[in-house]
Amino acid sequence: MPLPLQVRTSLAVKSKMGATHSFAESECAAFTLHVNSSLGGDPELDHLLPIVGDDLEIFEVVKDGVLLCKLINFAQATHPDPYPNKPLP
Repeated sequence: MPLPLQVRTSLAVKSKMGATHSFAESECAAFTLHVNSSLGGDPELDHLLPIVGDDLEIFEVVKDGVLLCKLINFAQATHPDPYPNKPLP
């Protein structure tokens, strides 16, 4: 069972291009818990997982795109196509 999340403050991070991105630390923690529980058994991600949920490590782990691709494939595999007989355009 996942650990309960604590409400934390919002953070704002300025990118190299000058854009400001804001998010709640609790959102990072929730996404980290989801990633760890969904992909924790994947041997190809052993070098990335588990992600520590109480800091911003999640942003470093997703930089190369491998984890995000794995997460998309996981989500697609666990949700059947709602229109299996619909022809493609």
